[in-house]
Amino acid sequence: MRNFLIPLAITAAVSLAAAQQTTTAPTTKPTIDLTPPQTIPATDAEKAAQVIAEYMESHKEELQPKLDAAKYQRFGGEAEVDKLKPLLPADLAAKVDLAKPVLVQMMSRARDAIIGLNLKTIGEAMTQYAASRLAVAIRAIKADQVAPRLQKEFFERAAHPLETPQ
Repeated sequence: MRNFLIPLAITAAVSLAAAQQTTTAPTTKPTIDLTPPQTIPATDAEKAAQVIAEYMESHKEELQPKLDAAKYQRFGGEAEVDKLKPLLPADLAAKVDLAKPVLVQMMSRARDAIIGLNLKTIGEAMTQYAASRLAVAIRAIKADQVAPRLQKEFFERAAHPLETPQ
């Protein structure tokens, strides 16, 4: 979650090394520190959400029937988060309100990822269908013997428009 800090630290280290160089030839090569910065502690809400998510993942077999009975929707909003309270142990249920904004955000990200995946799948299927239909149409046009004969007859008659049978 904090990976955006790594490029920032690399950029800062490179800038600092470049600023320390003088106009004369340096005696040693400047080094770039690629060690990641210390991670910033997560907020209490993020910690609570992480604990709840870990509990739900580790106890999913026993929780699934209860979630189904509560008509829990994985990608819902705040109302779905509130459905978790009676299903979790008391110590975790107390953390649900604190973690609610983070849990809703996690649900939203998961929903968006699935929608993106579904749209990609639909797009690929539509492209494949259109290509197959185009191939069928091209084969039918190439196999057609009547249209070229009619075209030839039309253009022969069009060359002499007054010589039509009456």
